[in-house]
Amino acid sequence: MLLLCVLLSSLKHALNYRKLGATETICLVKDLTKTEQCQETIDETVGKMGGLNILIGNAGAGTLGTVRGLKEEDFRWTFELNLMANVTLTKHALPHLEKTKGNILFISSIAGLFVNICCDVNCLLSFLFFKGTGQMPMGAAYNSVKAALDHYARQVALEEAPKGIRVNVVSPGCIMVEYQMAMYGKVMSKEEE
Repeated sequence: MLLLCVLLSSLKHALNYRKLGATETICLVKDLTKTEQCQETIDETVGKMGGLNILIGNAGAGTLGTVRGLKEEDFRWTFELNLMANVTLTKHALPHLEKTKGNILFISSIAGLFVNICCDVNCLLSFLFFKGTGQMPMGAAYNSVKAALDHYARQVALEEAPKGIRVNVVSPGCIMVEYQMAMYGKVMSKEEE
């Protein structure tokens, strides 16, 4: 079992997965908004392991902002990380996945399916600043990019199925993780002032 960790906290995760039974782990710290670093990720993994069986497209983060309020560079960054990193990793992984009849799993979000869904920190912000509507007026970039990722995954599945490559998307709902709790804490402390 191989686990490739491409995270800022890669070493910590790799050690935890070793405890869970991974026989070998590779830790790479890469900026997946950079095309060459996406290619290096695939090349280094294949070089070390001799092949590739699965690509899990889990690169993602959000930038809060409305359509009018979001800076263009913030939208571009969200687009580069959430969509283009997955596009580039997929492009470089496909020849290797074809050899193994491998799989691709993209991690998207329910926010890509519904613009008015109450999800993660946006839900909390909605209740604090938008009178509890449950809508996500702060998700202009994140919601749009996750919708694009869903559609991209459908296209990859259509094109690669004849070559034996299976493609799926998981779109989780609200999952409160550490960074969201920290953001929520900052919002709450501003609210209390």
